[in-house]
Amino acid sequence: MRGDTLYAIAWRFGIERNDLVRWNGITNPDRILVGQRLALVPPETGAPAMRNAGPVVVAADARDSPRSTPVRSARVPRRTTAGVAAARPVAARTSADDGDDSLARGPWRWPVRGELLRRYDADGPGRKGIEIGAGLGQTVSAAQGGEVVYSGSGLPGYGRLIIIKHSESMLSAYGFLGKILLNEGDKVRAGQAIGEVGTSSENRPALHFEIRQNGRPVDPLRYLPG
Repeated sequence: MRGDTLYAIAWRFGIERNDLVRWNGITNPDRILVGQRLALVPPETGAPAMRNAGPVVVAADARDSPRSTPVRSARVPRRTTAGVAAARPVAARTSADDGDDSLARGPWRWPVRGELLRRYDADGPGRKGIEIGAGLGQTVSAAQGGEVVYSGSGLPGYGRLIIIKHSESMLSAYGFLGKILLNEGDKVRAGQAIGEVGTSSENRPALHFEIRQNGRPVDPLRYLPG
């Protein structure tokens, strides 16, 4: 697809960008070439879940800058409603079992305060994050410090989107933004404004929020404070 990038391809297929680099022997992860074929599984064995997936061919204007990168649209699930204050998720774990050091840097923050309209469901198409209802134009903040690795509107199903890298294995994403305040490569502090609430795919003011670990979605309510 036009504008394909490593971060966008990894996000689309639910795998880790660093795995793409390793599996394909990419020496410069900041740039990929037009027409380059990228394997989506380890070349020596292949991952069972992706065994039938063919290689990706990088399209024209490709570079490792996540702009204008189309992906498959997420299906809109049925609405569920719950108050954010009543969610009471468990505290974020900080043991070595999580396999990531970002959790030890400080607590996660809610990116915006509002009504919890939709919860995470690992088995539900299009429910790989949560949806928080808030006022149109309300400030959206970084849930944790890091670096912006995606800033644009090229991912169908997300609207205007920012993705922040917190460590080698942790990313967070903020979709349906009405306004984006940061660009790719910008460093961001926890709680710093990154955008404004826009209109979701269901035509209501809301923020779609995801956390991914090692390329795979996890329940944000495990990490956000109650």
